[in-house]
Amino acid sequence: MATDRRRVEVKVRRVVVALDTASAPSEALEAAAGLARGLGAELVGLFVEDQRLLRFAELPFAQELGGATARAHPVNTADIERALKAHADRLRRLLSEAARSLDVPWTLAVARGQVVQAALEFAGIEDLLVMARARYLSVTVARPQAGQQFPSLRARTVAALFDGSPAAERALIVAHTLAQVAGCELAVIIPAAGPELFRARRIDAAEVLASRGGSAAAYVMVPGADPATVERAARAQRARVLLWPGGGREGAGKAVAALLADVSCPVVMIG
Repeated sequence: MATDRRRVEVKVRRVVVALDTASAPSEALEAAAGLARGLGAELVGLFVEDQRLLRFAELPFAQELGGATARAHPVNTADIERALKAHADRLRRLLSEAARSLDVPWTLAVARGQVVQAALEFAGIEDLLVMARARYLSVTVARPQAGQQFPSLRARTVAALFDGSPAAERALIVAHTLAQVAGCELAVIIPAAGPELFRARRIDAAEVLASRGGSAAAYVMVPGADPATVERAARAQRARVLLWPGGGREGAGKAVAALLADVSCPVVMIG
């Protein structure tokens, strides 16, 4: 049974949203901006230039197909550099719009490498890390209508994985904060081997939320915390953001990559 839940605090310095050229930014930016607003933190966009694109451009046979003509033409490093700069400028505009609408401070940083590893190296222990699954075929960006905030998140669900650990308690508090700011319902996904453990963890989760004056719209039992199982539960709850208690950052690269491969919505990593 949980005890003294009111002492659990979440201190966040920055909310870091990591994106590359393959990331679908809308929901991830909305979630990151909402978290920055609710937690009184700085919003930081991290654009990761995929070094594999630059290495590809250095190959003597590198070519791309034109969208209009379907004809192949050579690609060089200068072409890729220009494309990366244009993408960074686009993300800077989107980040500025998201931050300005919620009145939160923001910055954009640029790194080079592989997005998961670069994000883990960039984010500090007092940072939240928001990451989105790569969607090479998704190029549309949801833009709010005048006066409308959180067009992708509103009337949907924020989901949090709760396994009873201290990191899970912090994830639940952060999920509750985002749900309040964005006007979403909150679903708690609880891995448990049987109904007794599920009931105990459900009581613990309810105590954490009650200590913040909140509650959950749903508590969902799943047989395990593997990404594929959690993804099915999150999708069934119409979740647009998943809060994941990831524990320490060391050695987390493969685990995060596996998680993003299975989970379709943006993931917020809580240490």
